Amino acid sequence: MKYQPRHLSLHRIELTAYRDNVAAIKAYEKAGYQHEGIKRESGYRNGRFMDKVQMSVLSREWPAT
Repeated sequence: MKYQPRHLSLHRIELTAYRDNVAAIKAYEKAGYQHEGIKRESGYRNGRFMDKVQMSVLSREWPAT
């Protein structure tokens, strides 16, 4: 059984992904997440600061399965 926000009584789920992680961002978009903005230099990886993409999905936007 796939868990969805409405089954868990969740209203909002949010996440961040490194801006250069295009595959992850596409997967989140396919799952119904929407872009909210860029968190500039909010992560540190490989010796440098990196931007992150802030995304979220609301329970009413979750795709029906």
